[in-house]
Amino acid sequence: MDGKYIKRTIKRITVPLITLIFTASALSGCSSSSKSQVIDTVNELGADTQIEFLIEENAFEEKGTPQEISWVPLAKVNTYSGFRDRFESAMGIESKDGVKSGCIYVGQDGKITDNATLKTAFSNKATFDQFNDKETQDYLRTEIKNTYADIEDSDEYAAIINAYFNLLPDNTPNYFNGAKSLNRLEAMSVLTRATKPANQSSANTQDFVTAVGETKFSTYAALSNDVAFISTNDGSLTQDNATKAMSKGEFVYIVMSSIYALRVAA
Repeated sequence: MDGKYIKRTIKRITVPLITLIFTASALSGCSSSSKSQVIDTVNELGADTQIEFLIEENAFEEKGTPQEISWVPLAKVNTYSGFRDRFESAMGIESKDGVKSGCIYVGQDGKITDNATLKTAFSNKATFDQFNDKETQDYLRTEIKNTYADIEDSDEYAAIINAYFNLLPDNTPNYFNGAKSLNRLEAMSVLTRATKPANQSSANTQDFVTAVGETKFSTYAALSNDVAFISTNDGSLTQDNATKAMSKGEFVYIVMSSIYALRVAA
């Protein structure tokens, strides 16, 4: 992922002006344009405008066959069982009578849970310290390279986390595809699955799916819609742009919004 799969080209494309302004606002501090200012600008200039961009295109050739995505409590995930066993051994996770215990499986209330998340796990200082132990890291980096067929040094930690916490599906038989870019629905799904216990639902899920189209990521992305900068709540997230790549600015915004409840001024 060190830039060798990226090519840059100049393209003249038509983009929704409202999306352009929202993204510019996020990159310049998340609140430089209020929603009312955006509406005024769109009314003045029109809904679409044509702009010349320097675009980074992902020239990465994805390997393997995409898997279906599932969402079950972390303790019940069964992908990469060999790696999971070794990860848990390194992290001090024990299993007795089908119940897992240890630093990862402690909920925010201090009780053992089978439905832990990446967020709750690493909110536990014991998880953080054990994962960052040099011996643990060296061991897991070796094991992840023995698990996937396509791991580079820059992919190791992301692959370790993804393999255990089941954030996004890998490709069969054992490809991580670390250089693959993510679209908005995929990126929103990562946030959902990293921060929310499995099998949560939203009252507005069907409205969201109707607005963005039905994909295997739509129902997960719906649970992060309220913290997204470009969302269906104001009509800026649509079926046309939901499967387009999410910008760095948008992703930083959605992560910060989920943690600190940031909002653009109304």
